Amino acid sequence: MSTSLFSNTPTVTVLDNRGLTVRDNAYYRHPDSPHVTSERITRHQYDARGFLTQSADPRLNEAGLVNFSFLTDLAGNVLRTHGVDNGITVALNDAAGRPFMTVSNIGTADDGTEDASQAMTRTWQYEGVSLPGRPVGITEQVSGEAARITERFVWAGNSPEEKALNLAGQCVSHYDTAGLMQTDSVALTGVPLSVTRRLLKDADNPDIVADWQGTDASVRNTLPGDGGFTTLTTTDATGAVLTTTDAQGNRQRVAYDVAGLLSGRWLTLKDGTEQVIVKSLTYSAAGQKLRGEHGNGVVTTYEYEPQTQRLVGIKTERPAGHAAGAKVLQDLRYEYDPVGNVLKISNDAEETRFWRNQKVVPENRYTCDSLYRLVSATGREMANAGRQGCNLPSATIPLPADSSAYTNYTRTYTYDSAGNLTQISHSAPATGN
Repeated sequence: MSTSLFSNTPTVTVLDNRGLTVRDNAYYRHPDSPHVTSERITRHQYDARGFLTQSADPRLNEAGLVNFSFLTDLAGNVLRTHGVDNGITVALNDAAGRPFMTVSNIGTADDGTEDASQAMTRTWQYEGVSLPGRPVGITEQVSGEAARITERFVWAGNSPEEKALNLAGQCVSHYDTAGLMQTDSVALTGVPLSVTRRLLKDADNPDIVADWQGTDASVRNTLPGDGGFTTLTTTDATGAVLTTTDAQGNRQRVAYDVAGLLSGRWLTLKDGTEQVIVKSLTYSAAGQKLRGEHGNGVVTTYEYEPQTQRLVGIKTERPAGHAAGAKVLQDLRYEYDPVGNVLKISNDAEETRFWRNQKVVPENRYTCDSLYRLVSATGREMANAGRQGCNLPSATIPLPADSSAYTNYTRTYTYDSAGNLTQISHSAPATGN
């Protein structure tokens, strides 16, 4: 890697006399033109109280425009946000500082006036003053349409039955746009032990929308379908999950070492016998995985760079004595630049191949610009994998005739001055891809 590309390209932060960031300067160079440097300036503007009022990225700053403008109240809470992409959003809180109402999706008409024809108004409802003030409902209304209660929250009381299941003060029923989520019991550590999801009837119909009107729970509970999907969980005294049983009856079990790190994992399919998924795991003093043995006998080992603790190798193999025979399945090696960006990944378990006068090495290389954005990547792909493009793929994709033929490819990435990805170009000349 050439260090000249990154020389004298600092990130400069300019502060005003109040210590507020008013400008961020970055210096851009591309590997294809390392001698050309351009300055990228992000500007911020504040009011007399020190609250942010405008922010402009390098792209719009050059045009004299802003990405966001903000209007705040006396306490600094943002009341109005105007973004070039998402339009205008108005947000109001109540006296307790809780969200009360937001109006979003306010556009700008051709004459520059605000266009609220597609505006979405969302309001929050809370418990009365004699209760803790938790949310009980959220209402949404699109301009010109009827209001819908899209979410409702039901909180458990303080009855002996609810306390026996550790539900006191917990949200036991959450009605949302998908249906109903019920919490049936909770551990002392706060981990839900039994959760049931009931989906809306005819949820596949796009015309079906959730509207949890009314205060009668028995009426609301007729909207989700019958039954439900229950997930059961058990935990230890610290709250770490020990077993999970899904709605199909499949059971996962995990174990931990004395440091609380995962040491094993097992799976029992419904009406089946328990099988090992992860047989054992060992860790370094820093908590990084060093070795893992899977249930099928395959072993994965990890190597780290002593100075930086960055991952430099992952090796997966069938060890000697394995029923399928010893074999190295994967041997990845990583190389980094000084700041930690991956420059190269090679797979020593694969052979170098030759195809159509090409030497195809099993490695990937990555190149960044001075702002550490990926600008090019090289690697190998199957020669008969089919052409790539911006159109939808064919309904039927034929299988490659020769799975051993590989070709080199180069993929380049282009960004605008604000860092937005604008183009991806893929080139594999040997196959015309």
